Amino acid sequence: MREQILAAIESSRGRFPKVQLHKSMAAHLAQKWACEPFSLPAWDTPVVMDNNLEVASAYFFIGNTINFAFAPGHLGPVGSVEFWLTLRSHPELLEPSNLIQMTPEKFSTCFGSQPMLEARVLHWQDTARLLRRKYNGKVTELYEANHWNAPEIVQAMLRDFPAFRDMALGIPFARRAQLTLFMTHSRFQESMLFTNLDYLTVGADLQVFNGLLQLGVLEVGPEMLASLGFTAAESELEVALRSWTILGAETLLQEINLRRKTKVNACQLDYVLRQTGTKGRVPFFLTSTTAY
Repeated sequence: MREQILAAIESSRGRFPKVQLHKSMAAHLAQKWACEPFSLPAWDTPVVMDNNLEVASAYFFIGNTINFAFAPGHLGPVGSVEFWLTLRSHPELLEPSNLIQMTPEKFSTCFGSQPMLEARVLHWQDTARLLRRKYNGKVTELYEANHWNAPEIVQAMLRDFPAFRDMALGIPFARRAQLTLFMTHSRFQESMLFTNLDYLTVGADLQVFNGLLQLGVLEVGPEMLASLGFTAAESELEVALRSWTILGAETLLQEINLRRKTKVNACQLDYVLRQTGTKGRVPFFLTSTTAY
């Protein structure tokens, strides 16, 4: 998956607006973090989730199906904390039979007024039907069918579930599909559920982009800065910003792993960058999109 994304970005790179990638800053941070543990959250608080693998897998899968377009002011590292807590308090929504019957009215009763309401409801309905038809309604059967191999699972999610497809200008970013596995892995990290997590990339979204800006790995020039604000989904500028997010994170990850005996994977770096991007200044660009 990682190589596929990077190859697609490289083939489109010549037409991207210019973003400065500071390899020297990546090297500096890598040296600074040479002994950092890069610990992942267990998601036992505040996004409370028990140890039931079937329930937890459904929770992260169903939740990430519609984990997009939340207001920046209410975001945690992996989306709206309020949304995740509300979903946790409605375990019936983890059952495909109930999601198939979802309506905009039912959704609003549970989650309040949300942007892109129709898209969220359709995503849940379609995902529930396909999950029941292809995998007996169980997310763990999807994972088992793909040998718990992270890249295989992401490919299956993109193939079988339109709600997870995230293709822009020929680049398969797969942001929410990869985040689903990152969150599930974090909850069961002692068990090492998935193999080949190092073949995934960080999520290409505004939080990770902003984290790289805050750390100085990426820098936006004055002309681009003046043009940022509300950026159209799948526009050349928006795809460029997402692509530079991947390129900046890959550079940083390579520099980090050159200096460590215990290697860091994209899942671990993704969380660090999300924390940094969320806690810092408001992200420069907003987009009305189902991608993130």
